[in-house]
Amino acid sequence: MRPAENVLAEVPGGEKVTGEMAKAVLDVLRGKAEQWVTSGQLAIEVGAQTGYTQPAVRRAIAILLESGGVPVVASDKGYMFTTNDERLRYYIDALAGRVRGIQARIAAVQRILTAHANMEPVAGTYIEKQLDDALRMFDGQRITASEIIRLAGKYSVPSRKVMERYMVMFPPDEKETREHYDSPEVQQLIA
Repeated sequence: MRPAENVLAEVPGGEKVTGEMAKAVLDVLRGKAEQWVTSGQLAIEVGAQTGYTQPAVRRAIAILLESGGVPVVASDKGYMFTTNDERLRYYIDALAGRVRGIQARIAAVQRILTAHANMEPVAGTYIEKQLDDALRMFDGQRITASEIIRLAGKYSVPSRKVMERYMVMFPPDEKETREHYDSPEVQQLIA
């Protein structure tokens, strides 16, 4: 009877991270202490699947860090087993920077989600800038109902929002212009 595998995790693609794999990763890193080792090199040395990101190796290292307290740091150069306090502090700072970056992206996506729920472009975003640039073409001209519809579709915003942005950028100053925007055709479009 074959002994049961000591499976610690399974990664995309179905590869299993076993206790033996994690120990093998640790052995390679310890053997090259204070030297950078790429995930590709580690995968080859421990017999893991190789590919673009070596998910099993990355997961094994995370397990070693989180549950075994193994001092492994990472950078764009690879992984390193280190007992150097300065390197460990630098890695903590790098991880904290990544957390801040992720938090900023979460906040940005939340603003976008809120804007989508309210069906409006997010203030100061690329979409709003693109819409404003498109609307600048109409400086000194009346915008037609078909142009409002076209821009609304292109930038995934409601027609009334396109019209509101246009009115802010180019406030009507003549009675005739105001009457055009108050016309039933335009009002029906932006309602």
